[in-house]
Amino acid sequence: RELSRNARVTFLVVDDETTMIRLIKDILRRIFPNCSLAEAQNGKEAYEKLKKVKIDCIISDIHMPLMNGLELLKEVRNNPRLANLPFVMVTGEVESDFVTQAGVEGADGYIGKPFSPVGFEQRIIEAWNHRHNPSPQEAMLMTAETALQEDDVQKALQIAEQLLDRKRVV
Repeated sequence: RELSRNARVTFLVVDDETTMIRLIKDILRRIFPNCSLAEAQNGKEAYEKLKKVKIDCIISDIHMPLMNGLELLKEVRNNPRLANLPFVMVTGEVESDFVTQAGVEGADGYIGKPFSPVGFEQRIIEAWNHRHNPSPQEAMLMTAETALQEDDVQKALQIAEQLLDRKRVV
C-alpha cells in the first residue's frame, strides 16, 4: 500500500514539547491534507492511545518523561497488533547511542532536529514503504520477528537459514 499525499491515514505524534507537536502536526497537515492526527506527550500516554485509536504511523521523540520513545518503540514492536506500524523517531541526537538503539529495536527511520518539511516528508514515506512495501529480505525479517514474538523459535530459525543461504548465493 503506497502512501500518497491524498491518503486517509492517522498519525500519532508523541513529544513532551507542545511546540514540537504543533510544528509536526502542521507539517503533516500540509503534506497529507486528508490525514487525521492524534497526539501524546509521553510514551505511556501514546501506548494507551494506541490501545483505543486506530493509528497508521507513529512519529515519536526519544527523550520524554514516564516512558521515553525507545521504551514506546519496544512496547509497540512486542505487541502483535501494533508490531508492523511504521515508527519514526525524531531526535536532535543524530549520531548517538539512542539512534543506534532505535534501529536495533525496529525503528523504521529517524528525523534529525532541526528538519525541513521536504526532508520530513521523505523520511515518513521511506518509513511507510519500509513497513508496507518491504524488499523480500525485509519481509522475511519481519516474518521472523513475528515468529519470535509468537514464541515460534523454530520458524524464526528456518527463516534465518533461508536468509543466510540467499546471502551465500548472491
